[in-house]
Order: sequence, then C-alpha cells, then structure tokens
Amino acid sequence: MKKYVFAFGLSVIFLSGMMAQLPTDSVRIVYKKAVPKYYYGDMKLNMAKLVNIVGTNFAAYPEIKAAQSTQTLADVFAFAGGFIIGYQVADIFFGKDPNLILSGIAVVLIGISFPIDKKAERQTLQAVGTYNSGFRTSSLENSGGLNVAMTQNGIGLLWTF
Repeated sequence: MKKYVFAFGLSVIFLSGMMAQLPTDSVRIVYKKAVPKYYYGDMKLNMAKLVNIVGTNFAAYPEIKAAQSTQTLADVFAFAGGFIIGYQVADIFFGKDPNLILSGIAVVLIGISFPIDKKAERQTLQAVGTYNSGFRTSSLENSGGLNVAMTQNGIGLLWTF
C-alpha cells in the first residue's frame, strides 16, 4: 500500500505542471524598435503569410485584405520617392546639376507614404486582434490545478479551479 501512495504522490508532484490542452494558435505581436513584428508560433510572418493565416477567420479577412492594400499603396509611394532621390544623388555623383523640383516631389512622395503606412499598421493590428479574439485561452493554463501546498491545517493537496 505504501508503494501505491508513494507512486501517487510522485506522480502528483511531477505531473502537476503538465497540461492536457494545447495553447491556442494565436498571432503574437512583438514590438521591435517601435515596429510591430508578427509571429505565429516561432515563425516570423510577412504580410503574405499573415494574410494566409488570418484569412482563415471570416471576420478578420476583409480587415487584413484592406491592410494589405493600404500597405502596398504606402510601399509604392515610398519606392517612387526613394527612386527619385537615388536618381538625383546619381546625377550629383556624375557631375550633373540636381533637379530641385524633382527632389521636392520625391520628398513629398516619401512624406505621403508615412501616414499611409501607419494606417496600414493600425488595420493590421485590428485584423490580428479580430483573429485572436476568436480563440479563448485554455482553462487549465493559469487558473488552477492540483498542487501540493501548505495551509494552516498542515501539508496536503490543494485543488483550485
């Protein structure tokens, strides 16, 4: 009988931290240098992968597609402005006079891309929030379980739920 009680006591001590349910497959948001990075498990997501994962939720799909379109628009403005700036720098490098009007247009294009990019970031965060709200956290993850504890009455098993 002592062997069974001892085996039960050991199994309670060693198995009390184990969970029977898997954690939810939510998308994590990690801010690095004030820029959100999206992770699904250990995999870092770019916009295309994020659309594929978040797109499985019917409520979040229109939001993530709008964010993807807005991000593409911001990238087009930023690329056009950057290309014009680079072209002007190349002109200076080869001894030509820079076109200041064209440089001004480039600065305006880059300036326009910043608020559009921030809007895309807000839309993406909203879509990820909608996607993650479809999951509920595990009931056994942090809320309780069977533990060995010391109370006013002595040492015993404490079952919290």
